[in-house]
Amino acid sequence: MPLQVPLRVGCIGLGIGKVHLQCYSTREDVRIAAVCDINEALACEVASTYGAAAYTSAHKMLSSERLDAVSICTPPKTHAELVEACAEAKVHVLCEKPMASNLKDCRRMIEAAEGAGIILMVAHKKRFHPFYSFLKRMCDGEWGQILWASVRFALGRVEKGWFWDEDDGGGPVLENAVHVFDLLRWLMGEAKLVFGFGGNLFAKHRAPQIDSAAVCIQFSSGGIAALAIGYASEWAVAREQVAFATPFVVVDADGPFDNVSQFRASTRDDEPKPIDLSFITVGALDDFANEIEHFIRCVLTGVKPLVDGYEGMRSVKLALAAKHAIRTGQVVDMERFECD
Repeated sequence: MPLQVPLRVGCIGLGIGKVHLQCYSTREDVRIAAVCDINEALACEVASTYGAAAYTSAHKMLSSERLDAVSICTPPKTHAELVEACAEAKVHVLCEKPMASNLKDCRRMIEAAEGAGIILMVAHKKRFHPFYSFLKRMCDGEWGQILWASVRFALGRVEKGWFWDEDDGGGPVLENAVHVFDLLRWLMGEAKLVFGFGGNLFAKHRAPQIDSAAVCIQFSSGGIAALAIGYASEWAVAREQVAFATPFVVVDADGPFDNVSQFRASTRDDEPKPIDLSFITVGALDDFANEIEHFIRCVLTGVKPLVDGYEGMRSVKLALAAKHAIRTGQVVDMERFECD
């Protein structure tokens, strides 16, 4: 049966979930019907902003409301159970990254979604950032395949217990750097070999969790990437800096952490020429808004999401492989890596 517009949308978890709601609220094809958070005062406050119903129990929200779609914006440890509950209620899901803290839960989520016939999209918003979207189009075309990449993605301190819990957020190399692992998989193809150094260098009260790392990846294409990731900066100076090279161009970008905004490129001719990228403009929430737009379009049309459950699971696996390489001192072969 075709869905009726406006879609009735809910949100579970009102941390980053508030950004999802802000993007939903600008759309004429969506009505924010319900919000949920274990903090009752927060749930009521946000609900009043959007004229929505407030809940402290996701299961109660799903059983009480007629919803078409939900954003799950809770810690990763809760994702599998919540996706299963949404699947039972026949509600489409946009699930924040990382998809889960282990591959077993990722598979649970995929199986639940496929069994219920619902859309399951993982919120890897970098694929929807204007610069990275442009880079993907060009490197799939005239610029050629990316064969070298350098990424600095070092965040400031985060003092949330679930973020550091091995069975939940998994620390910065999973919870945060999965952004980069997913982005590089999308731009450069599947990883073949992974190696890295790192450890508990700065957040001693979070030992033995890996807080910072330097990771190298060789891709099946033969391309290579070097990543500087983890809690190795502070918010006052944290930046996102990336550089890419193909046989025909070099391109790099810089900007505030998690939002590159300055772009440069050059041809690799005998007489290299600068490439004008001034037309790429970036708003504060463009990646979120584009991600939400894609999700809603998938829900309305049944089109497979750009980041479905399998894509989300592969990015989790790459992050877990990097952690394994750091802890064992071994090069990880992705085809043989088992982490359940």
